[in-house]
Amino acid sequence: MNYKFIFLRHGRSLADDEGKHEGQYDSPLTEIGIRQAKNIAEILKSYDFDLIISSPLKRALQTAEVISKTLNIKIEVNDLFKERDNGILAGLTFEEAEIKYPEPKNQSIYRNFPCESGENEIQLNSRALLCINAILKKKPGKYLIVAHGKILNAIIKQILKIPIGNLNNSAIFRLKDTGYIEMDYYIEKDLWVFNKMENRIKIFMDSTMFFQMVVEQRKNDEFRNKYDDKLKSFIKTKYKSLLYERKYNGVYGWIVGYGEPPKKHLDVLLLTNKEYSLGDIIEIKIIGVFLRNDHDNKFIALEKERDENDFSELKEKDKNMLLRLYPNIRDGEGWFGKEKALRLLIV
Repeated sequence: MNYKFIFLRHGRSLADDEGKHEGQYDSPLTEIGIRQAKNIAEILKSYDFDLIISSPLKRALQTAEVISKTLNIKIEVNDLFKERDNGILAGLTFEEAEIKYPEPKNQSIYRNFPCESGENEIQLNSRALLCINAILKKKPGKYLIVAHGKILNAIIKQILKIPIGNLNNSAIFRLKDTGYIEMDYYIEKDLWVFNKMENRIKIFMDSTMFFQMVVEQRKNDEFRNKYDDKLKSFIKTKYKSLLYERKYNGVYGWIVGYGEPPKKHLDVLLLTNKEYSLGDIIEIKIIGVFLRNDHDNKFIALEKERDENDFSELKEKDKNMLLRLYPNIRDGEGWFGKEKALRLLIV
């Protein structure tokens, strides 16, 4: 028997959204990251792994835990698989780091940057060799390695015997959120085979994902409501509600876990005959999206108990009501179904 390895990068983390250097800064997954982990777990079901080996950092371990729960596979935590130690950069925003510690154009693989902190390329790649040694000490089988972009790059480059270099003069495997590389190792031949690298992760459509939304606007609200994030309450404005004027039968709000007004957030239209109060939190399923050129997209949702699972399955009266709400469709805009919507939410 030989080895099969999936080297998986974690899902989206809070530091990604905050624009911070991570390294060994211990940032958790966001709601998007959790859903990415759930999605990749479904995709990886067919591999029938013997063990998950994970970095102890939250963003990787939480990804591993979601997959472990879905696939019922044990996790082994190994410190060797932590992300590259970037020293005093960890936790700084990119803007802060650029001001305090501008990165030189040409950087030696022996230099610890900045201010002699963190790991240099030699130290990182030495640890990558220890990672390879650790996984090959396991009995032959199928293993899922959940870790981070830079340490995974170092591991793959050591396996493929790619010379050590910095970002300017070495190969880079750009793994996105829950992107992965599949490799086999044949013991008797001492041969590694690079099977594939997957970054365009498909959306697993066979199971329904539920979300939550907060009610911001109702069909009978003649004027628009504005959410005050400090007071945690809604204020009626002097502006007429588009939903009221165009006789939209439903509620409008934002998706929980993707920001909240007045900051960046995701809007959602819920088709419903039920009565809700402002601020109510409703469990929903996303069935489509109205894509706009200004990127102010409107997701379409139903209560989770409804039978329809895609925009295409809506009754004509519901489709016409949505078309009435946004009748002027410009080039590049339009109504799309569940797959497009989930790709925007997860990938």
